Amino acid sequence: MAMGYALGNHDNLEGEINVVEEDQSDLILYSAYTNVYLTHMKSQPKSYLHVPAAQHMAVPYTTIKYAKDGRLKGAREGLYTSIARPDHRAEVRSALELWGFNNFVEYIYTVAELGFLEGLIPVLDVGILTPAELQKLQEVCALIVISHDSISDYIDTISDSVMPFEKRQQFRYKMLEWAGKLSLPTIGKIAVSEHKAMAEYTDYFKALKERHSQYQNIHELILDVVVAHPRLPQSLKPISKKKLLRIFEQAKNILPDDINVVIPSIDNEYILDLVDAGLRDLGRVDVDLIASSDADNPILEVAKALEKKGYTLQQRFPLKKDFIKNEAYSKKLGQVFDSYRYKIKKDIVDKQRETKS
Repeated sequence: MAMGYALGNHDNLEGEINVVEEDQSDLILYSAYTNVYLTHMKSQPKSYLHVPAAQHMAVPYTTIKYAKDGRLKGAREGLYTSIARPDHRAEVRSALELWGFNNFVEYIYTVAELGFLEGLIPVLDVGILTPAELQKLQEVCALIVISHDSISDYIDTISDSVMPFEKRQQFRYKMLEWAGKLSLPTIGKIAVSEHKAMAEYTDYFKALKERHSQYQNIHELILDVVVAHPRLPQSLKPISKKKLLRIFEQAKNILPDDINVVIPSIDNEYILDLVDAGLRDLGRVDVDLIASSDADNPILEVAKALEKKGYTLQQRFPLKKDFIKNEAYSKKLGQVFDSYRYKIKKDIVDKQRETKS
């Protein structure tokens, strides 16, 4: 029964996500996720529940609770989040050794696999990784987040970090190339704020386009909207509606149509304007928000507003239809995705038969 649950075959869960109809034009998609913080992150107050400041890292078995709770609420995505290379610290390396791990990547692999056994599809946002580390983690994760920068970069950066911020950005551009060569589905991410120059966005969008033209592995682009935070530098002020729409339209103009541009902020006051501009994917929506019974739940408000515009909100897997169809996942994840891949191919054959008849 435990493995059946892990593979999404539990009686109450079979067929819960309609992958086949995902590309219909009247749908706005989202991925219901639970965030499992692996390190203490000042940028996310919720993470204090996961990892106390003095602890530095989540004890592996404690991550099971967050995965299990998220799955029971309806999440299919487990987003495993870490600051960049916490293992440069001696106390972190000591903890990893105490828990029986040879290195940080073994730790990530294990906690992601524990989440998979609870029925989640692992997505990793864990900072700097080498080609060999990416290849290892490809076995257990559906997607890897490779940022240009993100809000957490400006808040969670450790003063004695082994890699300065500017060098980290350079390394991430190399990671885009390595992930492409591995055919590892990749999520690009960039922090969007009022005073960052448009040229910085444009250069990053062009880099994603170039990698995708070579390797066809860029799954989506996240515009990481800056919100007010006491630890953010003055240069990262919350973005205006006008600037956000301009950046979104620039991304849509530069990137090919098969790269979704998403804004993971269900309560964003500009969401309907973005839908009018072409937004068709809300990205990650916290399953705690979805499961909330509050009358003023923002996702219910967004759903109602979208319905008036002729759209329906529909949950998707973290890995979208085209990537499932093209088997862009590991053998391990095939335990979940193979049956959906079969349904997609069967639907294509059925439609071809209907056309001929």
